[in-house]
Amino acid sequence: MRKLSMTDDALSLSTNLDHEFDEVSPDLERLCSMVQGMISAALTSEGIQFLHIQSRVKDRSSFQEKVQRKGYRHLDECTDLVGARIILFLESEIVVARDVMRRLFQEDKNNSVDHMKKEVNTVGYNSLHLVCTLGDKRSAFLEYKDITNIAFEVQIRTALQHAWAEIEHKQKYK
Repeated sequence: MRKLSMTDDALSLSTNLDHEFDEVSPDLERLCSMVQGMISAALTSEGIQFLHIQSRVKDRSSFQEKVQRKGYRHLDECTDLVGARIILFLESEIVVARDVMRRLFQEDKNNSVDHMKKEVNTVGYNSLHLVCTLGDKRSAFLEYKDITNIAFEVQIRTALQHAWAEIEHKQKYK
């Protein structure tokens, strides 16, 4: 029996993760749609005005690149297969929107990241990233079957922070 080299092992792992990604893709699409609707409804009911709510399922090539860059060995290590972005008008609304998201979803505080600048007169990336799941409370409902434990990321930022992030992303990754 031939022993697997590191290259063979990495290729096999990548193939397995690609296969898992393909298998879970329909659930990711369903989760993405539900999360966007839930966020929109929750913010509207709280009277929080927003410019836009974007959502997406990470495409296969971005997933593969991230697996290689981060060295993921399991699909659930990638906590942003589904992502939503809330773009608000005012910075003061970020905390309010964050609190709404924390009531709406189950937050994974170990993987959530606060990229909000604390220093005055600093320039750079500002955004709040919450890693969440729909939570165990919803697992009894048929419409949430098989998706309650899939992690997703909710980014919350203002329109100005979003413009800066887009420019910085284009410079850094493109």
